[in-house]
Amino acid sequence: MKKNIYFYTNLLAWGLVLFLIGNYVFGWTTPLDDPPLSNLSAPINASSTEQTKTGGFNIATGGGNVGIGTTNPGATLHVMADDSYNAIRLQHSTDNYWDISTIYNITDSDLIFKLGGSEKFRFDAQGNLALGYTTAGTAKLAISGNVGIGTTEPLDALDVRGDIRSRGDSNYALIIEDSAGNDKFVVDTITGTVTAPAFYYSSDESLKENVQEIETPLAKIMKLDGVSFIGKKVVKKVLG
Repeated sequence: MKKNIYFYTNLLAWGLVLFLIGNYVFGWTTPLDDPPLSNLSAPINASSTEQTKTGGFNIATGGGNVGIGTTNPGATLHVMADDSYNAIRLQHSTDNYWDISTIYNITDSDLIFKLGGSEKFRFDAQGNLALGYTTAGTAKLAISGNVGIGTTEPLDALDVRGDIRSRGDSNYALIIEDSAGNDKFVVDTITGTVTAPAFYYSSDESLKENVQEIETPLAKIMKLDGVSFIGKKVVKKVLG
């Protein structure tokens, strides 16, 4: 009787030991396959095998960071991709998609937004914004195409439907040049003068009163002295 009790006690003890060892081993073995009967998907694990999960997936970082393409994330979500990859893709159903990526440009990375693979705008490392261009150059804002203010159908490079107010940082509030870069119309905010190659005035009798003829007008014109001079603000020779 005592032998039977000893035998069963040993058997129970060894069974308990094997049970604990089995739970320890299988508890720390990474699951790679579907559970039996395939009634559940395989759990997400840390293996290098590509995995897919159906249903929601929540990550509670507990104050840590999540890295995609990096094992050393420096933010709550840190995505790292080289120039040949789009870092993030946003798509609504089967519609066209937006890709957000970075690319090295001269000294640092530009932030690029593409629609259907075609670049639409980018922010460069100098804080410049390019719309329709692949670089903003030295411009803070470079736009390819017409810009409309107060209109959605601009007819020219800048189409403003409304009043314009301009305040110059120096003497000039407005300078209009020709295609060769020559000043043609200059508004000086210091002196209050407007300079142009010529001024043309229309004459409308309905805007006048007390109209009188000028006696000997040609004689008065002949007394005028014609001169040439160099302008102080617009440095070029003109007649006046």
